[in-house]
Amino acid sequence: MHFIHDEVVKRLNEGNWFEEIYDEMLEIFPEKFINHPYLRPMYGEYHFVIYDVYRLYHGWCDTGNPTDLFPAKSEEIAKELLIITDQKNYFNRARQLYEEGKFQLALHLLDVVIKGTNESSETLIQVYKLKVKILKNKAGEEMSFIAKNILISSVNQLKAKIKELRKNSP
Repeated sequence: MHFIHDEVVKRLNEGNWFEEIYDEMLEIFPEKFINHPYLRPMYGEYHFVIYDVYRLYHGWCDTGNPTDLFPAKSEEIAKELLIITDQKNYFNRARQLYEEGKFQLALHLLDVVIKGTNESSETLIQVYKLKVKILKNKAGEEMSFIAKNILISSVNQLKAKIKELRKNSP
């Protein structure tokens, strides 16, 4: 893991922010480490180590964007975004991203609807169902015990939420 440490510190010293460092580290992480039998991500994984090294030396403010220094609540941001365009547009775009294999980006768009909506609707139920589908896919591909369990726990919580929404639907 010296490789990750040294490369993250190098990028910090170059003035890069977390998002840049994280993306670069994913691109340059050597295949010999990815396929090494003793470094397989059974418990944690190298993605987590990138965060850890960054926070060790830099602290919690990780974007370089002053907007993030005193962030608004994500629910308030989501409600404002839903004023600009409705749930269905976010859902349709998220579904399109899912079909293109851009799962993480689709999850972010689905979360706008989830965080910005207070009342049950068929669209909201569909949003939760797509999120469950994506998280199941990610869990099936994940080797890390920690990440897999977080994904599976989230799926179970979201399934309960779907049942609750169906019960409260008009």
